[in-house]
Amino acid sequence: NRTLEEWIYEYKGLPNWRQRWCTRLIKILPCQAYLKAHPGSTLCVGLRHDEPLRSGLYGSFATYRYPLREWGWNIGDVKRYVAAMGVDVPARTDCACCFFQRIIDWYNLWLEHPAEYARSEGYETLTGYTFRSAQRDTWPAGLRELREEFERGRKPRGLGKTPNPDACRVCRL
Repeated sequence: NRTLEEWIYEYKGLPNWRQRWCTRLIKILPCQAYLKAHPGSTLCVGLRHDEPLRSGLYGSFATYRYPLREWGWNIGDVKRYVAAMGVDVPARTDCACCFFQRIIDWYNLWLEHPAEYARSEGYETLTGYTFRSAQRDTWPAGLRELREEFERGRKPRGLGKTPNPDACRVCRL
């Protein structure tokens, strides 16, 4: 498939809460294409035993398996296994430039990954649209203006708080 940048150029716009084409075009459709090209595939889904069962996005192109559910694993079991394997779980695992990000996420991206932040800012300049809506909060909607606030020393509330490790932002959307 194409990259996010290629789709931004194609649409001359950014994904947003009304037009969430990024997930469909970059994740769902390529996975469906793979499954169609490989009949008889088994798609393993990482839903735990303590999570509600959700229907799949990929259609009837595969057999679905839910290993964590089959094993009866809950969040504690998963954490113990990951720790035993020495896996370092990143603080966040969603897209770097997403319209669902909170101010604290943009701040951390600006602070820890300035090149990614600049790339996102460049997408806004290119398209004339913003990842954030002006009505969301008292912060500027545009990433350039947001960066200027950060550079002046303005910090988002909640900075330094330990995020809830059991909360998956993607699952809450």
